[in-house]
Amino acid sequence: MPQLGVSFDLGVGVTHTNGAAADTGVGLNLEAALGILDNLEISLRAGVRSGGPKATQADDQGRLFDLETYGTGQDLFANPELRLLGRLLDLSVVELGLEGRIYAPFETGTRTSFMLGVPLRLHFGRIVRIDTGVYVPVVFYSINGGPVANAVSANIPVEVWFQVTRRFFVGPLTELRINNDDPALGIDHGAGVLLGFGLGYQISRFADFKAAFDFPRLNGAPGPDFGAGAGLGLHFD
Repeated sequence: MPQLGVSFDLGVGVTHTNGAAADTGVGLNLEAALGILDNLEISLRAGVRSGGPKATQADDQGRLFDLETYGTGQDLFANPELRLLGRLLDLSVVELGLEGRIYAPFETGTRTSFMLGVPLRLHFGRIVRIDTGVYVPVVFYSINGGPVANAVSANIPVEVWFQVTRRFFVGPLTELRINNDDPALGIDHGAGVLLGFGLGYQISRFADFKAAFDFPRLNGAPGPDFGAGAGLGLHFD
């Protein structure tokens, strides 16, 4: 966001898992960001899960195009996340940033956790943009109310966006995840390769519609058999 710019994101997510404990969950993601400087922004994210199967963490699916949601449990309200994002390099072709996130431990069995990231954007004219980078979450959690353990992951997302028309864009979403502890990192954060699909439409200068779909995991620990989300982004700068 530019200095003093403000954005609000509201997204609804749905997940379904098969197996012995087949569940379908619905979640709501709420996020707001403020531009402190032209090269520095701060944001706050929270999630709500409805119905019985809160373990599906469906609010993650409502966080459109952001695959890096960690440090949450299985309660009704997800742990809030505070994020600080700075831009280190801004060229016509390359944008490089530095990002830090802290997760507050309001959910049962969770502890204060954090994530460090280096987001990278590559621009190819006005037609193609690649969003990638490296993200390393470190999640602390309690083992049955006793000792505290940690889970660490190294994640490389690759999102390729094609500007089909002036207002409409579409593209594949994928991420390579390498974990040391799959369950602690969440239902859809198992080691392996994630593949999805996203699209967006600019409703007006101040509003965007976004949607995404996740396919069954290609390999490694399975996540949801189906995941989808749709949301609205408002930005005032």
